[in-house]
Amino acid sequence: MAFKQDIPQYKNYSEEKFYMHSVPDDVWSELQGLIVRYANNDCNMLKKYLNQFSTIIPYEPTQNWGWSFLISDIPYFVSEIRNKVKKGHFDILMDCIAVLIDGNDDRANEMNDYLEEHNIGYACELDLFSKQVVWFVKDESNADVREKLTLTKLDVKSVSKQAFEEIDRALKIVESDYEHERSRKDAVRNCVSAMEAVVKAYGNNNDIKNASKTLRDAKIWGADWIVKEGDAIFNIIHRYYPDLRHGSTSSSTISKEEASYLIERITIYINYMQKMAKKLGRE
Repeated sequence: MAFKQDIPQYKNYSEEKFYMHSVPDDVWSELQGLIVRYANNDCNMLKKYLNQFSTIIPYEPTQNWGWSFLISDIPYFVSEIRNKVKKGHFDILMDCIAVLIDGNDDRANEMNDYLEEHNIGYACELDLFSKQVVWFVKDESNADVREKLTLTKLDVKSVSKQAFEEIDRALKIVESDYEHERSRKDAVRNCVSAMEAVVKAYGNNNDIKNASKTLRDAKIWGADWIVKEGDAIFNIIHRYYPDLRHGSTSSSTISKEEASYLIERITIYINYMQKMAKKLGRE
C-alpha cells in the first residue's frame, strides 16, 4: 500500500521530535548505497528497481543495460526523489523505500534502522499475508495498543469477517492518526463493533444482550462475570461516550490514555472468548 494511503495526515505532523515530512541531507548518499547492495550485482534487479522508481516519481525510465551504466543512473534517480521531497512530496521517498524492501522481512528491519538512524518518525512492517509494506508513525506510546490489535486481528479472522475488518480499521488509525480525538473515537468504535460481532457470532444471536445471555446460560464459556464483560463494556462505552457513533447530538471527550485502556480491555476480552472457543472446539 502507498505511504499516503497508510498515513494521509503526514504533512500535518510536527517535526519537533522527528522528521515527519522532510529529511536530513545525509539520507541520500546512504540511499544510493542501499540501492546498489539490494540489487546484488544483478542488472535485471537494478533496472527493475530504477524503473519502479520512475513510475513513482514519475521520471523517464532508464534505457541503459549493463551494470556500470545502470550504476551511473542511480544518482539521477535519487536526485529526482530528493527534488520531490523538497517540493513537499515526502511520500515519494517512502514509496521508493518500499520498492527496495521488496517483500523481504530482513530488509524491512534494516530500513527501519535506516529511518531511525536519520531520526525519521516512521517505521514499517510487512503484512503477514500480502507481504506488502505497511507504514505507521513511530510512537512508542502506542506500541502496546498496536501489538494487541495486530494479534487480535489475526485471531478474529476465523470468527467474523466483520470483526476482522473493524479491528483492521482500528489498527490503521492507531498507526497513523491517533493524536486526533475524533480518530481515537473512531478506533474505539471499530473495536466495540468487532467485539459485538464476536459475541453475536459465538452466541448465535443478532442482539448482543441476548447473545451474551445465551453464552452465560450455556455454562461452558467460563465465569459469568467474564463472559458478560462484552455486553457490559458495550453498554458502558455507549453510556459515557455517546458520540462514538457519528450523528449523535451528545458530546464527550476521550483522552489518548482512555482510548488505549478501552481498546486493550476489548482486545483482552475478544482474545479470552477466542481461546475458550478453541477449547470448546468451536474454532
